[in-house]
Amino acid sequence: MSIFKKDEVFLFSPVNGYLTYEKEPASNTSVKRLVECDGKSYEDVTITDSYGHFSFEPLKKFEKNFLPKEFVSHQKIIVNHNGKDYLIWETVKRSEELNSELEGQKLDFKCEITDEYKFTHMTFNSIGTNCKWEPQENQ
Repeated sequence: MSIFKKDEVFLFSPVNGYLTYEKEPASNTSVKRLVECDGKSYEDVTITDSYGHFSFEPLKKFEKNFLPKEFVSHQKIIVNHNGKDYLIWETVKRSEELNSELEGQKLDFKCEITDEYKFTHMTFNSIGTNCKWEPQENQ
C-alpha cells in the first residue's frame, strides 16, 4: 500500500431511470443532478429519450486522506417537465462506496413525476423521492 495512492470516492453512484408523466413516457425532459460535497458543488444535465429513459455516469473523485474524516455528499435530482421543476430524489450519502445510497443496490428506478413525494427510510439512509425500485439480489 502506497502513501501516494489516492482512493476512489463516489459522490453519486451511476443512475439508470425511467420517467413517466400521467403514466406516459416523459420524453425530451431535462433531468438535472446536483451534488454538494466538501464545500464544492457539482451539476450535470441530461435529456430523456422517447421512452423517458435517462442515465448518469458515476460522479467520483480521487483523494488521499491521511486522517479519518466524515463523508457527506448531499444529492438531488430535479426534473423539468413542460416548464415545471419536480424534485424526484434527495438524500445525503454518508459512505464513499459505490451504490451506498440504496445500501448496495444499484440506482435503477422508475419515477412517475406526478406521484406523491415521500421519504423512504432504510437502515442507514433516508431518501426523499417519488421513484420506485425493485429489490435486487446478488449485485
